Amino acid sequence: MVACHRSAEAVGIWNDVRSDPAHNCAEMLSRAGHVGLNLHLSLVIEDAVLMSAQEVALAWDRCAFHGVAFAHTFLSSWYLQLTQIEQTSRYSDSHWLRVGACIPDACLGYFAPLALPRILEQRMVANTGNPASLPSARPCSSDSPRNSQEAEAICRQQIADEMRDPACISERCKWKYLSQKLQMEGLFGAQVRSIASDIDADLSPEADALALRDDVAARHYLTCRQIGGQFFGAAFAARDGDFDLGVCAPAACPASAIRWWTAQTLEHWRPGVSVSAQSINVTELAHISEVDLQWIIAGVGRSGTTSLAAWLRTHPQLELLTDPADTCLEGGLGYLFRRSYMHHLVPRTSLLEPVDEPRLTGSGKRVLRGIKDWSLLQLARGRRVLGQLKVRVLIIVKARYLFRCCE
Repeated sequence: MVACHRSAEAVGIWNDVRSDPAHNCAEMLSRAGHVGLNLHLSLVIEDAVLMSAQEVALAWDRCAFHGVAFAHTFLSSWYLQLTQIEQTSRYSDSHWLRVGACIPDACLGYFAPLALPRILEQRMVANTGNPASLPSARPCSSDSPRNSQEAEAICRQQIADEMRDPACISERCKWKYLSQKLQMEGLFGAQVRSIASDIDADLSPEADALALRDDVAARHYLTCRQIGGQFFGAAFAARDGDFDLGVCAPAACPASAIRWWTAQTLEHWRPGVSVSAQSINVTELAHISEVDLQWIIAGVGRSGTTSLAAWLRTHPQLELLTDPADTCLEGGLGYLFRRSYMHHLVPRTSLLEPVDEPRLTGSGKRVLRGIKDWSLLQLARGRRVLGQLKVRVLIIVKARYLFRCCE
């Protein structure tokens, strides 16, 4: 069943999924996404159509061509507000709206519990670019409008319970994964092992191979984010060596679910390779471009970079991130750019978290964060990283010259 199993173990409910009748629905949703059928484009909310009538008709024709149907239900506007869809903001919390979309025939009995949350998640990702995770809409749906405070209270309470229950969270992850299985399998297995510290990024013959490997992992990462997933590094030991592979997984899933899927996928792609899910160490990865910096002093060494950094840090609108013990005013972000990680993908915990409310000066201007790191310019690996960073001002210091390049 799609409903949350309160008595199930958080990982045990992942076993024998094919025996669940809803598995066919999830499999067909996965196939639709794999062939590029964007079901969220057919989404209709009461009289507020998210596309023009002509575009909706074309979308429905396309759905029919792929053998899918149209389904609808009445849904609490409070549940819809979780999606931040603008068309629902004008309704009161107790208002129920008719919501419909094109879905595979196999999902006709599972529209509110399974198909609709996945379609709404796709809409959220398309609107914001950020991963999204919604619980089953079953507690908040009905065959007819239920504009009453009692119905709204039941909806809110059951959703709140499901959002806290570990078994329910794991159950939701199971159906999110199965609904995108084909897409996520195509983003599995890129090597994200750290670069050995003894490899010279400029001279070693291994450098080009490492850069190519990193490009594949970065492409997998970006595609994973585009479909609303989170990207992990899964490290484990097997008979033929140690591995650290890229894994695209649904957003907001527990580590136990990532381990389970990694083990299952390895068994599918490499029969005979048996890895215990409990032995897999998973780390969420981020792209280096996500670091929240606004300026960088990028070398070269022995050309006045330390003096320049010391001078700039006195400006009230500039903050220089450093290691307090580093006399050269370096070490910002824990020497992130010199560590032996892949070029572009790093553990998310090593990034400087974005600032929702930037620190302001006394005059109300934003304080801009920056670092000094000569290796970003001097080493080939650093220059590749530098090309990925979204900095507003790049300051390059070279003997007797000062170049300032703006975005």
